Amino acid sequence: MFGNSLLRELYSIGFGADIDKLESYIYNFRSIEKIADMTDYRYRFNEMCELLHKVKPNSKALNNIKITPVEQDEYDLYFSELGNSLADKYYNTDSLGYVMNRLFDRSTTAHDLVAILNIDGIDINVIYNYGELVGIYGISTDDKVYNFSDVLDEVVPNDLHSLSNNEIVELRGKVTLGDTKNEYNVAVSAYDIIRKNCDKHRLHVLFHDIFYEEMSHSYWNKLRIMKKMGIDVVDHYLLRNVDKRLFKSALLQLDREVYNKISYRYSGYLIKENNEGNGYGYLMNYITDEVPSDKEFVSKVKSIIRVDNRCYLNIVTVSCNEHIKIDKIELNDIYDIEKFNIAIGSKIKFHVIENKAYLI
Repeated sequence: MFGNSLLRELYSIGFGADIDKLESYIYNFRSIEKIADMTDYRYRFNEMCELLHKVKPNSKALNNIKITPVEQDEYDLYFSELGNSLADKYYNTDSLGYVMNRLFDRSTTAHDLVAILNIDGIDINVIYNYGELVGIYGISTDDKVYNFSDVLDEVVPNDLHSLSNNEIVELRGKVTLGDTKNEYNVAVSAYDIIRKNCDKHRLHVLFHDIFYEEMSHSYWNKLRIMKKMGIDVVDHYLLRNVDKRLFKSALLQLDREVYNKISYRYSGYLIKENNEGNGYGYLMNYITDEVPSDKEFVSKVKSIIRVDNRCYLNIVTVSCNEHIKIDKIELNDIYDIEKFNIAIGSKIKFHVIENKAYLI
């Protein structure tokens, strides 16, 4: 049913030849596109859809999913006003000119910045009325897309009695998994658990913001307040007195200190000014362990290795960013050598998708 290269791809992400599992993944992916950042998985997802269309063209998983947002009500005071803005992605310090001009446009005054890990997962908000839990929702930029209250009520704080004098309190966070090491797509796996309402012990929620009346704390203090209340807060870091001259080096130093020390999956760092008040939104999403899928890299072939039915190119090492270096490319098919006119010493071009190189 499958060619060797397609089977290898399916096995590499844990599907094997299980078409039901592939269908479920595609359905879940489509279901959460509005409430989780699926950008990094889009290329492979499109390939999966093409494969499913070949082997099961009438699959319902291939149809667009129509979702009717949850109607907003009197408890959506902060969400209706602030929304859930997404941060632009920056993959290296050489591309930070716009952010630097925006941050330092009026003066050279130093800023205190807060960085949080942009963990993989589903965006949610949790609403409390005078300290009592009233709703848990999967949110897009401006809609409550799903009501998760019946499933996640045991995973989030059941009450916020220390803030019970406030009519409305809203927490923002992400649903992830307690153990993400062997997960291909954390957000899809988390949604599958929510949809089936089983294995809820695997779910974990990490929060990154709180809103309530007359909030006058800096963002850093808001994170510390949540932590003192016993709320699980995403890892966060304070960058003090950062000016235009130190901005790039501060980000590089942050990454060097954090990288490989975090147990759960994340996609870079969300950077925000340490201002006071209920403002929402981040300056940027600074990413160091991924590469834009449309970026083109060039190298030369050092040798061609054939092992069983597989073929590899050893190439002159290319540093894609601080953490990703490509020195070998696996070909999908032995005939790619002829297709791309490959020979020792020849120049090749490739993209990096999910940290794996593909010839173009």
